[in-house]
Amino acid sequence: MIQGAFPLATPHQSLEQLAESFLDLWHHYDPVEARRFDWGGPAPVLVAFDKETVRQHGAAFRSIEAAVLELELDALDHEIDRTILLAAIRPQIRRLDRDHPERHNPVFWTDRLVGVLSDRTGDAATLGALPAWVDQLRATLTNPPIGYLQVALDDIGAARSILARPDWWLSDKEALSQAAAGLDRLEQFLRHETTPNPALDGGATDEESVSWYLHHAALVEVGSGQAARRLRQRSDAIRTQLEGEAKIEVVGFDQRGVVEAYRQGLQQQGSQIRRRIASPSWLAGFGLFGQVGLAETSPDRRIGLTAGLLRTHLAQLDLEIQLGETAIAAALQDRAAWAVEIVRHPLEATVAALHAIEWEHVRGKWAGDLASFQLAVVEHGIMHPALASWRLGLG
Repeated sequence: MIQGAFPLATPHQSLEQLAESFLDLWHHYDPVEARRFDWGGPAPVLVAFDKETVRQHGAAFRSIEAAVLELELDALDHEIDRTILLAAIRPQIRRLDRDHPERHNPVFWTDRLVGVLSDRTGDAATLGALPAWVDQLRATLTNPPIGYLQVALDDIGAARSILARPDWWLSDKEALSQAAAGLDRLEQFLRHETTPNPALDGGATDEESVSWYLHHAALVEVGSGQAARRLRQRSDAIRTQLEGEAKIEVVGFDQRGVVEAYRQGLQQQGSQIRRRIASPSWLAGFGLFGQVGLAETSPDRRIGLTAGLLRTHLAQLDLEIQLGETAIAAALQDRAAWAVEIVRHPLEATVAALHAIEWEHVRGKWAGDLASFQLAVVEHGIMHPALASWRLGLG
């Protein structure tokens, strides 16, 4: 919890200083989510998302945004860095001021619980903080969508499995016992003491919100309707390419290795913003573009194309869920990992697929081959198609 208010940003800070302030604040407010972008940040701790925490962080984020906008910049790379920074700041402000996932989404809490326990194995302070964290969750969460509850309960099971590891027993047995009791109270609360929202579209957002996130966080100049059309057209195009190819069953397309490779490449950047603010959906979009692009010349092109089709279908499902056109509970019937990821990280699959489509358009303006294009993008550390096009002078 916050002890006192954060100092507001000052008009004399540089872009890099404001980025540092933002990252410090983000790691303080939502350290698990911040760590998904900033791998080099501190190990996460349990944070209770109470009203005062939300209020104070909202004011601090808004102060940083205003200071970033007021900067007078005279270099293209600085303008690009500012755009990347604002794309990370603005979704935090909207969640704090408008969306408030901490009030209705149990997975918002339990996903972070599992993340902290996974990163802090054997940490006595985490054990000691867990009972109060559960109490704050119980005081904050109301009417969780029924589609989210099973994922949250599965997370509690995962948390129990983590706490069963020997390192925790060697830490503080009394604190471990209290933490286990806290998980029992949390499960009791979710199963029997809260009234779930039974609506089939419970947890969905609205069309305006989807369009807002696409514009301000993904930096994609389309609304939800046009996004759906682009994904449908992309799916049809890949199907056409696959006609006549030998059929292949692709159960999943795990991009973690690709994303990690790009992230490691960003560590060579001189810009702190490009090193430390690496959106998982942006990286995944560039990885998907490369996967499908390599299929053009690969003897195993059907593998890349089928993987691209799978990810496009996942993006379509993601978008349908966020718009309330498909029920979360129906998508989670078999609790497949890819469907659970949609619940944990809404719109990320959609953004990745839309970016992959845009990357193809940008690459079409590049005079060289795919490998030289990928190298140029990674060298500049700009993992967004429109920003990379701007930096590479492609329009």
